[in-house]
Amino acid sequence: MIDSQFDNGLVPDIAPEYVPFVEGFRDSPEWGSSAVILPWYLYQWYGDKRPMEKAWTMMTRYMERLPTMSDVYDTFIRAIERDGYALTAGDIGFHYLGRGVAYVHQG
Repeated sequence: MIDSQFDNGLVPDIAPEYVPFVEGFRDSPEWGSSAVILPWYLYQWYGDKRPMEKAWTMMTRYMERLPTMSDVYDTFIRAIERDGYALTAGDIGFHYLGRGVAYVHQG
């Protein structure tokens, strides 16, 4: 995923991206978020920081990309503001994704 990430933070749904899927399947947060979730889980499960250290630039670039994905990100923000929690599985994923990166960044 590190080698497949674009300069704008996009992590394609298939990495390496042998065939670009440009119509609605290339930039799905359900798949791209694994760029943050997998290194985080490896740290949680095994206590090994090396995968996160190696992936840190990829992780932060992806998190910086999320607000530019307005259709998904805005839904998440509206749900939090309205109800105090996320409403969909995708929104919940963003919540935990952000919490994990914030935790890692503090530590």
